[in-house]
Amino acid sequence: MTRGALYVMRGLPGSGKSTLARTLVGPEGLVASADDWHVGADGAYRYRVDEAGVAHAWNQLRVREAMRAGVPRVAADCTNVTLAHLTPYVRAAAEHGYRVHVVEVPCALTDEELARRTVHAVPVEAIRKMRAAWEPLP
Repeated sequence: MTRGALYVMRGLPGSGKSTLARTLVGPEGLVASADDWHVGADGAYRYRVDEAGVAHAWNQLRVREAMRAGVPRVAADCTNVTLAHLTPYVRAAAEHGYRVHVVEVPCALTDEELARRTVHAVPVEAIRKMRAAWEPLP
């Protein structure tokens, strides 16, 4: 018997991951994004590359705590470029009895179009690097 659903989002910045994640979990669910770490008390987003690892560890903890608390639908809303990025979320879901849904947001947009769409002003060069490092699902 499963306790809930974990949606592990995958997609390039600006592809629509967060919008889809909010739809999937609904009002009683949680959308957990490592980007939330970079939002200050004033609500402004300030990405700090030197804190990226801490932000992802913090997000994995948030997802784990939500599942421990029995939140029915949780979305891990990160780019998850490599398959290794999925592992902590999948392990946590198994530990807490959650069914895993890996949701890959397809993207036919150019890197320039994605850079214009992203809400966090991700530079086009960073998007290019993510696309080049992308590992497809098996």
